[in-house]
Amino acid sequence: MKVSTNLKNWSTRAKNGIAAALFFVAYSSSAVVPFMVAPSAHAQSYDTGWKIPTVAQSPAGWTNSAVTTVQTDDNNYTTNNTGATQGYGSFNFGIPNGAQINGIAVSTNAKSTDPNGCRLTLRLSWDGGVSTTGSQNANLTEVETNFLLGGAADTWGHTWTPAELNNPAFLSLLQDNDPGGSCTNDATTSVDTLSVRVYYNLPVQPITNPALAQACGLDIAIVIDNSTSISESEMAQMKNALTGFTNA
Repeated sequence: MKVSTNLKNWSTRAKNGIAAALFFVAYSSSAVVPFMVAPSAHAQSYDTGWKIPTVAQSPAGWTNSAVTTVQTDDNNYTTNNTGATQGYGSFNFGIPNGAQINGIAVSTNAKSTDPNGCRLTLRLSWDGGVSTTGSQNANLTEVETNFLLGGAADTWGHTWTPAELNNPAFLSLLQDNDPGGSCTNDATTSVDTLSVRVYYNLPVQPITNPALAQACGLDIAIVIDNSTSISESEMAQMKNALTGFTNA
């Protein structure tokens, strides 16, 4: 391939423009360059759905505290009126390794023998009850009510790992709570159901593009600088040279 032109009369800018264009063509025709899809800046959001406990665990201070008591809404209650705590665990979340935990929600159906002033206190533990999160409270009445504590962006003050949540040592802890005031001292707290939902993100992994097969032929696109940095005569020189190149 030969392009006949008089380079001596070209300006430096025109020469540089042609050199850059020819370098691009030479580089493009010499190899097929694989590339990677960049990781997405946005992780995918998931949740476990509502999971019920499968084991009643220590501390075991409530009456009728078998795990089946809190698995279904059937007016069969676990109860307490002494301020004791009851643990439930083994929720079988199945959260993948590498997940970022965004929040935990707890749903419970509960009531009290007192019409107002008594509470059900809930805490979460990652080590079988030795350590716990801060508490959240449900204000009870005599009517069984569903309470939703925590939420999709509420970690209860603890930075969770998937391993902590998947471990049977993760507990939801119920406590009969008499805060004083109008709550009768011997009022009984009754819990019918308990379930937990975990919200988390998974990072998006980059994927390699498929290999491109080698093939004959080459499509070339040449871009010419059309800004004011190139004069009309220099533009004409570049156009003539590139026309000669493509027709060669």
